[in-house]
Amino acid sequence: MHIVNHRRRIVTVYVFFFIGLLFCAFRLAYIQFFRANYLAGIARKQHSVALELEPRRGTIYDTNLKPQAVNISAYSLFANPKVLSRAEKNNLLKILPQILGADIDFLRERLLRNKSFVWLARKLTDDQVVAVRKLKIKGFDFIKETKRCYPNGYLLSHVLGFAGLDNNGLEGVELAFNQYLKGESGFALCLRDARQNKLEIWEKMSAPRDGYDLVLTIDEVVQYIAERELDKAFRQFNAQGASIIVMNPRTGEILAFANRPTYDLNEYAGASKESMRNRAICDLFEPGSVFKIVTASAALEE
Repeated sequence: MHIVNHRRRIVTVYVFFFIGLLFCAFRLAYIQFFRANYLAGIARKQHSVALELEPRRGTIYDTNLKPQAVNISAYSLFANPKVLSRAEKNNLLKILPQILGADIDFLRERLLRNKSFVWLARKLTDDQVVAVRKLKIKGFDFIKETKRCYPNGYLLSHVLGFAGLDNNGLEGVELAFNQYLKGESGFALCLRDARQNKLEIWEKMSAPRDGYDLVLTIDEVVQYIAERELDKAFRQFNAQGASIIVMNPRTGEILAFANRPTYDLNEYAGASKESMRNRAICDLFEPGSVFKIVTASAALEE
């Protein structure tokens, strides 16, 4: 009787393990044939990251090929809020507003998001980048981008206009020719390790197509003289607004174009609507004495 019970226990154990083995086999077969693509996709997301490759925005030149709008390198700050504790976030909210010059409510809202990637500040100055790097905050990193820069500041502001943070034209020539200046973005798949650190190993890459350069009929020297004289008259007579256009009468080319008041293209965010208004195009003027040229031309013709 004891031997029979012993055999039954052995058979029961064997049957138990055999059923478990069959279950594992069926489970592996299910994963292999029905869930392989899904799980492989998750693995790819964990071990690779897609990066957008920003194209170079086209340079804008005057008629003598002197650059009026160029691109410079800049770093943008992003964070992974999921790796930061509540205490670390509260400490950062005491430090970051002074460094980034950002509103504390804006930063709090970003850091409390349940995401692995949030922008904190775009296109920082060199001093801001150095200050953030010194903090050595986990979950913080930089992405290198390009920033639109206008070497002459106020000069030609109402003609050039400006481009925003994403290098999209928002005013003036930057907006009118945006489709040519912007170019097309590329992409790259970069491998990363278990700690989510990027490795210099690229799986796929599609190079960006840079934007076209643009040459204006504006002459920088004539533009400077025109703006200098316009500014003198504007201040002398305490005018509400002033405009000047210099044209080549033989070809119709615009050599200079300016308005007052004006604004610094590199600080457009703080400019008023009045200073950004292009009076030479948007405002209506009675012809007055200017129309006498048409009458005189008709008289000469006849």
